[in-house]
Amino acid sequence: MYQLLLIIFIFYNAILPIFHEFNNKKDKDYLNKLSEVNLMDFSRRAIKFGVISTIIILIISRLIGISFYDLGLRWITFYTNRWLLVPTLVVGSIYIFAYILTIIFNLYHNETKNENKLNYEKMSGIAKKLLPTTQKEKFYWFLVSLVAGIGEEIRFRGFLMYLLITLFPTFSTLVTVLIQAVIFGVAHAYQGKKGIIKTGIWGFVFGILFVATGSLVPSMLLHFLVDIENVTIIKEGKA
Repeated sequence: MYQLLLIIFIFYNAILPIFHEFNNKKDKDYLNKLSEVNLMDFSRRAIKFGVISTIIILIISRLIGISFYDLGLRWITFYTNRWLLVPTLVVGSIYIFAYILTIIFNLYHNETKNENKLNYEKMSGIAKKLLPTTQKEKFYWFLVSLVAGIGEEIRFRGFLMYLLITLFPTFSTLVTVLIQAVIFGVAHAYQGKKGIIKTGIWGFVFGILFVATGSLVPSMLLHFLVDIENVTIIKEGKA
C-alpha cells in the first residue's frame, strides 16, 4: 500500500508538473497566457487545491493507520543528535527572526518601502502579476500563505517523509530529506528552473528543521513567513 501511495504522490507532485510545464513551453501562446494571469483567480485555485489535497492526505493517513503524531502534528520533541539539533535551531531561529524583521521593515521603514516601490516599478511579467498590491489581493495571499505553510508541510515533510522513511529505512536522514526536497522543488515547476531550485532549497531547510525538532510547527511557521512576505512588499490601493 505504501509503495502505491508513494508512486501516486510522486506522479501528481513531480511527473505531472514537469509534463505540464514542458507542454506549456511548446505552446506558442504560453507567454500571452502568463501575461493574463489574474492574481485573485490564482489565489483561489491555490487555496482550493491546498485545502482539498491536504484533507485527502489526512483522510488517507487515518485510513491506513498513520496518526497525526506520525505526520509531525505534535509539539517539539528534540532530535537526539545534538550535532544536528543545535545548528538547525540556530539557523532556523535566524531565518525566522530575519523574515519577521524583513516584514516589519517592509511595513514601517520608509526607506525600505520606497526601495520596494522602485523595485516593483522595474518588475515585469508574471513576477509582477503575482505580487499582491490591493487589500483584497493581500487578504487572499495571506490565505494562500497560511494554506501552503500548513498544507505543504503536512503533505511533503509529514506524509512524504513518513513514506520514504518507512519504505527505505536504510536511507540516511540526509538522503531522505534531500529526496523530499527535490520532489517539493519539482512540484513548483510552474515557477521555472530558478523557482524549482529555490523551492527545493527551502524544502531541504524545512525538512531538516522537521527532523531536528520532530515537529512540523517550526517549519510551518517559517514556511508561512517566507510566503507572507509578499503581502508586505508593496502598498497600493484599497480595492
